[in-house]
Amino acid sequence: MDTFCKTHAIRTRLKKVIAATLLVSNANFWCGCPHTQRGHPHCACVQRRFPVLITLCSAVVLLIDAKLKTLCNHGNAFCNRIRMSTTSEPLLALGTHPATAWQVNAQYADLTRRLAPAPRAHTIAAHGKTLTLDLSRTALIVIDMQNDFCHPDGWLASIGVDVAPARKPIAPLAAMLPLWRHQRLPVIWVNWGNRPDRANLSPAALHVYNPDGQSNGLGAKATEQSTKVLEKDSWGAAVVDELVPQPQDIRIDKFRMSGFWDTPLNSILQQMGVQTLLFAGVNADQCVLATLMDANFAGYDTILLEDATATTSPEFCMQATLYNVRQCFGFTTLTKEFLGIA
Repeated sequence: MDTFCKTHAIRTRLKKVIAATLLVSNANFWCGCPHTQRGHPHCACVQRRFPVLITLCSAVVLLIDAKLKTLCNHGNAFCNRIRMSTTSEPLLALGTHPATAWQVNAQYADLTRRLAPAPRAHTIAAHGKTLTLDLSRTALIVIDMQNDFCHPDGWLASIGVDVAPARKPIAPLAAMLPLWRHQRLPVIWVNWGNRPDRANLSPAALHVYNPDGQSNGLGAKATEQSTKVLEKDSWGAAVVDELVPQPQDIRIDKFRMSGFWDTPLNSILQQMGVQTLLFAGVNADQCVLATLMDANFAGYDTILLEDATATTSPEFCMQATLYNVRQCFGFTTLTKEFLGIA
């Protein structure tokens, strides 16, 4: 019988003592009085003979039971620690994130996740509403701020697209990211990163950028001097120089408009214990919106950073995106709401 079971056994015996003590205090058990009212004048009971002793015993027994209840109520974490002390091996963290890690050894596994971070409430002004979120369960997702989308020498610029709008999020993100990292909050880069053989890209995905079958779409060379469009580890797929990812940041390659399809993004967020997602990047009406919608469908709280999101599409596409996010999928706000995080 382990410590946990012994503690319950002691409580069971104490309950019997408590019951007996209460019977003593009611006098009926000892004197056989047919009356139920305590202190009946005809009762020559022990309680009347030793009132102070009975009261003191009752208080002590109840106090001991309360202490033991703290130890074993619902098999709580403290009682688990008692059980762990009977093992000879130390407990080791099993999991990459403290919020969801187990503590284990060869004889025991603690699944209580007692190392989860304490809530860090942060209140912001969103469009039409004030929000309070838990920063300890919040991540910033930056989508497709890559050379092929945002650089004047990248793929979009080479096919005649004005990339000036795609560069608008750079300054707000450059101001927010250092402060966000300083608070040890997660930054997740979700970028196109295609296989060289494009084996996992469907015709539907390829058609978006190559509708006639001979254009410079995904995996093609925009020019003779350029790398293949958005191929993993190429210059075109790299994040723009102004927003260099740091070693502690998380990088995820995607192969669809949505960063959730065919990627480990959801699994990583679950293991981190993340609940709220901030979204930034390009294009707002395409990859950013698709990823935000899937996050909403998966049960995450979603907030779009208006000034850190942009699109090379017509202006009405941006307005429609803001409307749909506010109406159906979450909230919108500005990066300044996170510049004063304490």
